[in-house]
Amino acid sequence: MNLLYGFAASALVLVSTSSSCEKDPVPSPKPGTETEVVVPDSPKQDGLDGKKILVVGNSMVYYGGCVMNGGQKGSDAGLLYQLIKAGGENATVYDCTYGGHALHDFTAKGCTSTKLHGDSGTKTSGNCPGLGTELLISDLTSVDYLFISEAGDNNADFYADATAVFNRVKKSNPNVKCFYINHIYSVYKNHTKVTSQLMNLHDKEGVTIVNCGQLAYDIYTGNVKVPGGSMAYSDRYTFCNHTSSDTYHPNPLMGYIMAQMCYCALTGRAADFADYSKMVKNSTYGAGGSVSYGDYYSKYYTVPADHPFMDVIDNESEIKGIQKLIPNYIDKF
Repeated sequence: MNLLYGFAASALVLVSTSSSCEKDPVPSPKPGTETEVVVPDSPKQDGLDGKKILVVGNSMVYYGGCVMNGGQKGSDAGLLYQLIKAGGENATVYDCTYGGHALHDFTAKGCTSTKLHGDSGTKTSGNCPGLGTELLISDLTSVDYLFISEAGDNNADFYADATAVFNRVKKSNPNVKCFYINHIYSVYKNHTKVTSQLMNLHDKEGVTIVNCGQLAYDIYTGNVKVPGGSMAYSDRYTFCNHTSSDTYHPNPLMGYIMAQMCYCALTGRAADFADYSKMVKNSTYGAGGSVSYGDYYSKYYTVPADHPFMDVIDNESEIKGIQKLIPNYIDKF
């Protein structure tokens, strides 16, 4: 079977069967670091033509370009949308990501972040005008797929906040399919109040876990080896920024991995497109969503990375090897 988790072969496949989004054996980790990977069967996914995808979160999602900062509540043209389009389908991706905002800001109460807006709630931040502001699109009944991601805090109320957001959309559309993006910061900062609840989100709420953060962490710590790759990853700055004030936001490589994993979780197909390099290099990134790929490293790396992300993007074998690992990190807790 050449589709992930036994998805139906009626879905449009533009990639060869040898590079499908199929679960591959996990490469041998370093001795003493072995972890068992259990990937349960997932239900058949529908095609994406005409579907609406809502991405909810903050800078941990948009910095690397999975979605583009600046289009809050509007249709988005980031890497996830571009991958769907490259796959021959036409879907709308809505960007509801606001810098610094946590999942509790997307509940029915609206934005509650006094740390961003001040006690009076009048200070604007991240395109959010202030306290009580509705951060989601107005028509939740039209949402077919919902992705959410927590902010960079070890939130003790994470499970309650995440389920509140999921249930808010489910109330409008009981058939919505729900996904959680676990970003790299939660993994390397050991945010156990978040990561310990991923299995519960999956088992109790039926949420698909997109664990791109764990994938990147396992690569740079040597827990897994990139199949067919030749790079000796040694630090997280291949995947994250490295300035004096920012050592945690995802860079374009991490954003592309995140987008590929979201695409794979949605469709059961690998985001293995011949023009991936052109796609990544023609996109924009960063806090304002206006930094070009060519300018990103000089802006967000005042301290050099041991292995700059550009080296991976320019190495087709590395990219293909990372793609082979992706299915093992969907529904990995």
